[in-house]
Amino acid sequence: MAKHLTTAELSTLLTPTFAAAKTISGVAAASSVVTVTATGHGFSVGDVVAQYGIGGATEANGPFIVATVPTANTYTLTGITAVTNYTSGGSAKKVTAVCTDKNPMAEIKNYT
Repeated sequence: MAKHLTTAELSTLLTPTFAAAKTISGVAAASSVVTVTATGHGFSVGDVVAQYGIGGATEANGPFIVATVPTANTYTLTGITAVTNYTSGGSAKKVTAVCTDKNPMAEIKNYT
């Protein structure tokens, strides 16, 4: 008989982990490209970042994929082309893992 995953077991498998937060000091849109300023962010193209606490340009709060890294202090986002005026605040964290196994289905099958 197959064992059903408990909510706690499933949550453990699918809980993301994050790198240290970087402080956002600006968000701007030009020519349908949203650029975020965060000194020494360390992100790379393709990284998933979770952004939160951004004032004004609240459309930039949430998870995004880094599209380009023009400088060590700026990066652009995929999936967003415009924001309202940035006012203050914000942090960004690189999502370092989305689950505890590269193949979550294999992990889930271990419970059967």
